[in-house]
Parts: sequence; structure tokens; C-alpha cells
Amino acid sequence: MANAACLQLARKELDKELQMNLLEEVLHHLEEYKLAENQAQNSLWTQGPLKTSTSSDILMMMYEFEALTKLNHPRAEAILERALTLPKPDPDIFHTLAALASDPPSNNIALSMRALKVAIRMHLQVECPDFEKCSVDVRSLIELCMESNETEALNYFMETTDMIGKRAKGLYPEIELLWLMTKSWNRGLHYFNCNKFSLAEQWCSLSMQLLKYIPMARSDYEEQMMSFYGELMSCLEREDKRTAAEETFAGRRY
Repeated sequence: MANAACLQLARKELDKELQMNLLEEVLHHLEEYKLAENQAQNSLWTQGPLKTSTSSDILMMMYEFEALTKLNHPRAEAILERALTLPKPDPDIFHTLAALASDPPSNNIALSMRALKVAIRMHLQVECPDFEKCSVDVRSLIELCMESNETEALNYFMETTDMIGKRAKGLYPEIELLWLMTKSWNRGLHYFNCNKFSLAEQWCSLSMQLLKYIPMARSDYEEQMMSFYGELMSCLEREDKRTAAEETFAGRRY
């Protein structure tokens, strides 16, 4: 209760120094908790592989992670590592850790992305994944990637499109399919307007692949997308011919 109260106050506190003091107080309470639990030899804070854990243990772990990330403390990474040793860890735990890592003033995008990757991997490891929950983590991961590393974002788009076709079998939420399709198409348009036709083709072709899994949207988008894609391919072909001609000319000069 003391930890919950301190964190709630810290979330609302506008004064930076007071906020930091509240977060430090959370860590102090947690040290007392860990000491008591270690003495009982029945908590996830003991050394060695984790064999059991309680809801209280997991809650305390969440409290410590939030406090450490908001303090920009490097030990937050160790809490994520510790969570990976939980017996039968739930993807929801890593979903929550990702949200805490990106919540201001933390803004630890790298740690948030890592937690999301773990959550997605865990979702997909089971025989019948919960694609509703998985899709939420996929969207969050892609949004973070688009802000920091677009090449990585493109790879996740490709992996997600492949997963939707091979594993989801119509179970991936349509609203998330539309989001993916629109996001990739708009990115393709952006590159087309910048005369980066190769990148535009990569993003637009992904969008068209996703359209195949949204039957209700085909009548609204397919004709327009096919028309634009034809124009894009013409531009890409002209660019390839121009590049080839320039290379041939440069070779003759020497």
C-alpha cells in the first residue's frame, strides 16, 4: 500500500525534485520488502532460478521497475531480466513493463521495445495465440520503431504480414489489419513524394499484401491502390533505366 501510494503521488507530482524523492521512497520500501521475503526464502528476489512467485511478488517487481525507469536507473534492465526467469511468465507482464518503460518521464524506448518483443514472442509460442492481445503489442512496437528506426519497423511489418498469412488464419483483428495497411500505404506515399521509389514500392507492396486479408475493404481500396502501384512501378522502371544509363556512361568515360 505504501508503494502504491508513493507511485500514485509521483505520477501526479509536477515538482521534479519531489517526484524523485517519492520514487526513491518506493525503492526504500521495496528493499524492506525484499529483506523480509528473503528471510522467508519464498520470493522471486532470492538468488537462483525462480521456482515460485506470488501476485505480491510480481506487483512489487512492477513497482520497482516503474520507480527505476522513472529515475532513469540502469538497474531497470535487470528487473526485465528477472521477469524472464519467472515460472510460466505471462505476456501481459511484459506488456505492462513496456508501457511503464515508455511512460513519461521514463521514455525508455529501447527497454519498452525489448519488453514488447518478449510479449509478442510469448504470444506466438502457444498453440492458439491470443491475436487480439498480440496485435496490440505489435502496433505499439511498430509505432515505437517508426520513431527511432524505420528499417527495423519495415522488418517488423514484413514479419507481421507473414505471421498474419501463415498463423492468424483470419483471427487477426480487422481494425488492426486496417491500421497496418494504412500505415504502410501512407509511408509508401511519403517516399513516392520524395522520389524514393524503391522504398515506396517496399511499403506499398506490404500494404497491398495486407489488403488481401481484409475482404470488406477491397471494394473501397483495391482499384485505387492498383492504379497508384502501376504508376509507382513505371517511375521505378524509369529510375532503374536512368541509373543503368548513368553507370554505362561513367564506365565509358574511364
